[in-house]
Amino acid sequence: MGCIVCNCCMKFLAQGKAHLGYTPDKFWENASEDARELVLSCLKDLDADKILDCHVHLVATGPEGKNGCYIHENMYDECCHPKSAIKRRAIIMTTGFDVDEAEIDEYYVENVTSIFANFLPPESAGAVKVSLLGMDEWYDEDGTARPDKTTLHVNNAWLEHVTKMSDAEKRQRHFRIAPSIHPYKKTAVEELHYWYKRGARQIKWLPNAQGIDPMSELCDPFYDALIELDMWLLSHTGTEHTLDDAGWNNQALGNPLLLRRPLEKGVNVIAAHCASTGYYKDIDNPDKNGKCKKVQSVKLLFRMMEKHKNLYTDISGSTSFTRTALTRKVLMRTDLHERMIFATDFPVPAIQPVVWLFFLTVAHDLIPLSCVPLLREIYLYNPALSDFVKKRIMRWKAKDGKCYRFPNSVFQHAPTVYKDNWFTPPKTQEAERQAVTVLHHEKKDK
Repeated sequence: MGCIVCNCCMKFLAQGKAHLGYTPDKFWENASEDARELVLSCLKDLDADKILDCHVHLVATGPEGKNGCYIHENMYDECCHPKSAIKRRAIIMTTGFDVDEAEIDEYYVENVTSIFANFLPPESAGAVKVSLLGMDEWYDEDGTARPDKTTLHVNNAWLEHVTKMSDAEKRQRHFRIAPSIHPYKKTAVEELHYWYKRGARQIKWLPNAQGIDPMSELCDPFYDALIELDMWLLSHTGTEHTLDDAGWNNQALGNPLLLRRPLEKGVNVIAAHCASTGYYKDIDNPDKNGKCKKVQSVKLLFRMMEKHKNLYTDISGSTSFTRTALTRKVLMRTDLHERMIFATDFPVPAIQPVVWLFFLTVAHDLIPLSCVPLLREIYLYNPALSDFVKKRIMRWKAKDGKCYRFPNSVFQHAPTVYKDNWFTPPKTQEAERQAVTVLHHEKKDK
C-alpha cells in the first residue's frame, strides 16, 4: 500500500508549504479527474451557501505594535523551549517556507482566503461560510490583562481589518468575524454589543488558555448579553494541546460540565472538538465523601447534550491522530447529529504530522484505504478541502453491520449560527427573487 504517513510528514517538516505547493486556486484546473470527482461527490446534495466551517483560526504573530497581536516569548526561544519554537515555525510553514517572518500575518491572511475562496467549483454561485476566530488574552478575576500568561493574542480589530484588506469583497463573501472577548474584562459587555453591530454572531473562548471559568458568576452579565443579542458561544472543551506555551494552562477549565451555567441561562453554546480528549471530574455525581471520579470528556459532553438542547458541538479535530480513537463514538451518536457542526480547526489540518492517514485508515478503519492517494492529492492543493472530504466520506462499521456517518445536516449550519447574514448576495434579479422566496418559506416554516 506504500507509505501513507512518513513521506508527507517528513517533506512538510523538511521543506514546508512552499515546496509542497499549496495552490488552492489551481485545484479545479489541475487536479486529477478522480480527485475532482471525489470532491464533487462530497458536495453533492449540499446547498453550497449553507456550508459553515465554524472553527477557523486567524493566526497572527505581531509584533504587538503592528496590529495588537502577539505570541508568547517562549515561542521564539529555540534553546530552552524548542517545542514552542517548533510551533511558531509550523505557522510559518503552513504559509510558506521562504516567507519573511515580519510579514507572516499578511501571508497567512492571503493563504486562508485562497483556501476557502477556492473551496467550491469556479462556477458555483454560493460561498462557503467561515467563522474566523480571534483570541483574547488571559485575564485575572479582577479584570487585569496578563500577557505573561497569554500564549497567543489575536486582536479583534485585526480580525475585522483582514476582511477589509485587498479583495475585501471576496473575503466578506466567506468570512464572518468571531471575536474573542474575555468575560472578566470590565468592558466585556460593551465590547460584545460593539462587535454585534459590526456583524459578529459568534464569540470564541478557550477557557484552559485564557483563564475562564464558565461556572463563575463573573460571567453572568456576559451570558445575559449573549442571550439578549441571540449570539453563539464557541467554547473549547477537553484538554488543550496547542496553546500551552506560556505555561499557565488550567486544564480543569476544559471540563464540559462547566458549561452548565450558560446553558441553564439559555445561551446557545458550541462545544469545540466534541470534548474528545481528556478525563474530567464528574462534578455532577460526587460520592458520599464528596469526591468525584474522572470520566472521559466526550461522555460528559454527550450527557450534557442529552439534557440541554441549546448545546451543540463541532467536529473539528475528528481527523487528528490525538482524537481519531474516539471519532467512532461521535459517529454512532445519531441522536445528536442534528446538533453537530462541521469545522476544520484550520490551520491544524495544514500541519500534516497532526493528521495521520494511517490512523484514519489502518488503525481505526474510518476511511477506505483506497482513498488515500486522492486525499493526499487534495491535501497538497487545499488542506481544508481535504479535511472536508475526509469528514464527508468518514464512516464506522459497527459489529452489527450498521454503517454510521455524518449526515448532510452537519455541513449545513450557516443559517443556524448566522440567521440574518448567512446567504451570499445574489448577482441577478432572478437569483435575488429565488433567494427571497427561500427565506420567506424558511421563516414561514419556523
